[in-house]
Amino acid sequence: MTGPVEALIAQQVELLALVADRPEDQLSLPSRCPGWSAADVLLHLAQTNEMAVASVNGRLSEFVASVTASIAPGDDVDGLAGALVDAKRSTPGVARDRYLTSARAQATAFVSCDLSARVQWVAGEMAARTLATTRLSETWIHTLDVAAAFGIEVPPTDRLGHVARMVWRKRPYRQGRLEPGVSPSNLGALVGYEIGMARQMSTSEWIAFVSEGTRTMKLAATRRKAGDHKEDGRPHVAPVWFVVEDGRFVFITGAESVKGRNLRRTGRATLVVDDEDAPFSFVMAEGQVDLENDPHAMLPLATCIARRYMGPELADEYGRRNAAEGEVLVSMKPTNVVALAEISD
Repeated sequence: MTGPVEALIAQQVELLALVADRPEDQLSLPSRCPGWSAADVLLHLAQTNEMAVASVNGRLSEFVASVTASIAPGDDVDGLAGALVDAKRSTPGVARDRYLTSARAQATAFVSCDLSARVQWVAGEMAARTLATTRLSETWIHTLDVAAAFGIEVPPTDRLGHVARMVWRKRPYRQGRLEPGVSPSNLGALVGYEIGMARQMSTSEWIAFVSEGTRTMKLAATRRKAGDHKEDGRPHVAPVWFVVEDGRFVFITGAESVKGRNLRRTGRATLVVDDEDAPFSFVMAEGQVDLENDPHAMLPLATCIARRYMGPELADEYGRRNAAEGEVLVSMKPTNVVALAEISD
């Protein structure tokens, strides 16, 4: 299954294929939306697409104020949507053209934005990714509304997996707009999608995530009693500077530190990198480690790590400081990765 933006674009294309060559008399046929023609549905989608573009661009409040300035306040979101359509209703061809323009603008906005960024919407603040899924949901529902005007049945696709996951996470506004007889759980079954609470990152995504900014990793180890060969069970966790090179976590630690001794003894490492801000994401990785204690061999990567955390001006200084006797360069190739994004969204 593709991402929500790709799914949204595909849903827009499906709708456009239904209406592109329709004469205006067919666009004037009644849709499943009470009191709206197929053209009215297109106008409504155009207006909400334009609102989504404003949201992604950080100007939702100004946009809403401008388009509702001459509209009487409605009792709810649906009432306002109806008033906006009534105020801007024109010829069916104009509604279709406006939808086409707005669909292109919406696709461009989502493709160009950071999908983890927080944006404003009528239901409150959410990640741009969630907004894209919201737009996918509405476009899908209204595709069915328009298709009904032409006597066409539209089969479900795996694009609905994104909608299923969103609805499952207790979004009553969206759940109320599902098809009759479609629940959050059977929507997932309908499209063969396993619903979960968080999104699994791809390999390229989690590497980009852990490499962003100056996030540190939390490296886990197990303490041992002094002079004893048995572990005493006490956990040890410490923040560590690192980089990812060729898919491997690379970091430096003291050879005789708790971390260094544990890595040398077990040959394995377990670590976590997380985002402590909403909507919260994390990567947990574990795997085998290789150790290098030759300062000359350590220097290039030590400098690379220092550049990430101290900047280019101090990279050489801190690289030389850390590639020293008594230090060890650790390279871990992950054999198991759990990478979850947008846990609370």
